[in-house]
Amino acid sequence: MFTGDHLAWSDTRSGLVAFRDVAWYSWPEQTKSMKRLLDLRFQWVLPGHGRRGHQPEEVMHQKLAECIEWMKSKT
Repeated sequence: MFTGDHLAWSDTRSGLVAFRDVAWYSWPEQTKSMKRLLDLRFQWVLPGHGRRGHQPEEVMHQKLAECIEWMKSKT
C-alpha cells in the first residue's frame, strides 16, 4: 500500500504509526479515513516519507487496528 505522508512503519513501536502534523485538515477525519483501510489486505506499507514495512497480511491488519486505536486516543 502506498501511503503518502500519513502512515509509515515504526521500528520503535514495532508497528504502524500515523503523523498528526501532516493531518492539516482534521485528525479525527484522518482517523476515520484510516478505518476504511481495514477493508484492505496488504503486506507492505510504502510511505512517501518514513520507514517502509513488510509483514504478513494478518500482522499488518492487526498493526493497523492498533494504530487506529492509538489515533483515537490522541483526539
